[in-house]
Amino acid sequence: MKKNFVNILLISIASFFFSNAAAQQKTYNSTDTSYISELIKTGDSLKYISADTAYKYYRKALSFSKKQNNKAFQIKSYAALASLLISEEKYPEALKYYALETELCEKTGDKKHLKYAVGNSGAMQFYLGNYGKALQNFYKLEKISRELNDSAALATANLNIGLIFEKLEEDDKALDFFNKTLNIAEEMKSDKLISDSYNNIGLIYRNQKKYSEAEKYFRKALRMSEKMDKKEDIAITLLNIGMVQEETNNPEEAEKTLNKALETAREIKNNRITAEILKELSEVKFHLSESEKYNKTKKRKLLNQAVKMSEESYKTAKKFNYLNIIKKTSKLLTKLYVKKNNTRKALKYALEYIDIKDSLFNKENIEAIQKTNAKYEIYKNNLRLEQQEKEIIQNNKIIKTQKRIIKYGLTAAIIFFFFLFYITYLYFKLKNKKNEILKLKKLQDTLINNLPAYIYLKSSDLTYLLANESYANLLNMSLKDLIGKRDKDIDEAHYKRYEELDRKIIAENKALEPVIEKYTDKTGNEYWVSIKKVPFHDLNGNIAGIIGIVSDITELKNLNLKLKKLLDKTQKQKKQIEVANKNINDSLIFAKTIQDAVLPGKKLLNETFKNHFIIYKGQQTVSGDFYYVNKINDTLVFALGDCTGHGVPGGFLSMLSVSFLNQIISVKENIKASEILEELRIKILDIFSRSDYQNKNGLDIALCSVNLKTKIMQYAGAYSPIYLLTNSQLTEYKGTRIPVGFYFADKKFENYEIQLKQNDKIYMFTDGFKDQTGGPENKKFTSKRLKQLILENHKLPFDKQKEIIEKTFTDWLGNNDQFDDVSMFAVQIF
Repeated sequence: MKKNFVNILLISIASFFFSNAAAQQKTYNSTDTSYISELIKTGDSLKYISADTAYKYYRKALSFSKKQNNKAFQIKSYAALASLLISEEKYPEALKYYALETELCEKTGDKKHLKYAVGNSGAMQFYLGNYGKALQNFYKLEKISRELNDSAALATANLNIGLIFEKLEEDDKALDFFNKTLNIAEEMKSDKLISDSYNNIGLIYRNQKKYSEAEKYFRKALRMSEKMDKKEDIAITLLNIGMVQEETNNPEEAEKTLNKALETAREIKNNRITAEILKELSEVKFHLSESEKYNKTKKRKLLNQAVKMSEESYKTAKKFNYLNIIKKTSKLLTKLYVKKNNTRKALKYALEYIDIKDSLFNKENIEAIQKTNAKYEIYKNNLRLEQQEKEIIQNNKIIKTQKRIIKYGLTAAIIFFFFLFYITYLYFKLKNKKNEILKLKKLQDTLINNLPAYIYLKSSDLTYLLANESYANLLNMSLKDLIGKRDKDIDEAHYKRYEELDRKIIAENKALEPVIEKYTDKTGNEYWVSIKKVPFHDLNGNIAGIIGIVSDITELKNLNLKLKKLLDKTQKQKKQIEVANKNINDSLIFAKTIQDAVLPGKKLLNETFKNHFIIYKGQQTVSGDFYYVNKINDTLVFALGDCTGHGVPGGFLSMLSVSFLNQIISVKENIKASEILEELRIKILDIFSRSDYQNKNGLDIALCSVNLKTKIMQYAGAYSPIYLLTNSQLTEYKGTRIPVGFYFADKKFENYEIQLKQNDKIYMFTDGFKDQTGGPENKKFTSKRLKQLILENHKLPFDKQKEIIEKTFTDWLGNNDQFDDVSMFAVQIF
């Protein structure tokens, strides 16, 4: 079982246990904030004694806070009311107050209380199975925590984000967030957070069937929980250990461990954990009931115990709306009742499982998660890019500085050598003036040793004539030892390459382009240098030797390497995004391929109709609309349907509807169009109507059945009309105002009979066409415009009609988003 950290996040409001009498003895002015404070404190004191009375005090505090326009106490009142409702396990009501608290905190800039509000909202949404909204709140909490530099809240955010990814079966992402939490918890030395992290890391290893690793982390968590005497955590950890024991085929030990967990959970009266443990104990009992070591009587008893525990878990989950536990227990109860040969109850729970699973991972939830993840990745990438941009700006500054140093160093070196020649000239001219010579020598040494580069001078026979101390140190030598030596005396391994380059410079009388080389100093550290070599000449213009200027570019090189790594990382991230997008697109294309295979092909359409066209524009890759054609003997059935939703969920319902239509038409001959819809409705309700979500699933449809001998067409519709064009006259036949699905009244589909004539044209369309907003005033297209469009163009060839209608729709759409699937099916039969 996973830990969601409501208790960590809840605002701690001190309880002072004032009695009603004490509260009434003291009088307050209605504008006195201390009165509001006392109301909240009194509510706190009554919270676990009389929740209803506490609620009244909190509401009164909220009322006075609003009258005084005191935002701080409004926030505290909202928090207190939400906290009270959580203790009563009234999560949807608590969410309303957290939403109000969040809104007020954002308006006032109160980030301290905002973190509690969004954190608790996330926890509530998680319990209610609204994973998309929960994820939004926890990502928000993570951002706020970073801004406040609040390690505890940051750890909590990471832990809960990990839990949601675990629910979505994205174990790698979940584990990454759990490890982040553990690192923060260890830095904080928070035993509670460390214990929670161990539990959730163990959970991922259990999902991956790495049971020994899982149990190791669960045992660590248990030791810490027992040390802190945290009963709730002890119960959860024992549950996790029991589940590992069950899955490693050790049901007897699992039963003992889970019974301990159940005892602890009941002791603290935690309904959610109790329901989870009862469900797992039921699994263990079921496992044991199939063991060969027990006789039939014992097996029957164990199976009955499993059913009893699972039913108790289910009832508790239903009472408090724990959707995830309802999902697990309904699945288990299906198996248990199949085993007991009770097909009625097995079917009931199977349908419950399907509905709950759909509600947990419905389209809105998944889209909310995807959008939130996209926003979070953008937020994280922006942080990374900002950091990288700062680093690049800093690196560029250093690079510019390095380049300036090299440039100025080279210039200084050249100036120095001109000055050196001048000194040498003076030396020969003034060789008898010893004092002047000493002064010049001292000046020369000072200049050489203070240049911002490594400098040396070689004679034409490649002997070192002079150098600065920096260069001597670079070679791990003293200046005295260097002068008079050649490279052969200093570096036997590489001297031939050096001398070859030097002789080339002398022979060609041309400077060498800078060479980049790597060396190791006497401490073993690597460094990079840029070497520039130029020939120098004597007073007669002959080559006298080589000047070498060596610049240390280690920092510059490291910065370049760092920039390359950043670039490589960016490229890698880009590729990962491209791969992820490709996988998503491949899945959608695969679903589209399946849907296309179910829909009538061009050959069938061309053979069936004298003329026809189909406009089929899905709002997403996969559409919730479908068109249908089936011919059996002398009866032709064709239809256009619009299923609940669009995208993949609508697409699957459309495929299911096509399959059901095929079954109905192939089994019953001479069936009326209205009866086809009634049969279809029964089959749809069979799948979806046995749950609290029955009114969310179904379809609108226009269906026609034509007797090809008599030319009599029957039409029945669920909300969807048809237009019949006869001799340039348009007649609209309206569908019955009920869907093929759940409807609160017992109402039948109306059946029309229409005698078709030669050249009659029939137009079907889904509501996405007429409801699309656009045009110059951004209004709906409307049925009126659609009728007019068809009337103006019905005499044209069908392919030309299609072209005009599609262009009209595209122009109407303009820059707006298409918000529904859009389809039209037009046919001429005779």
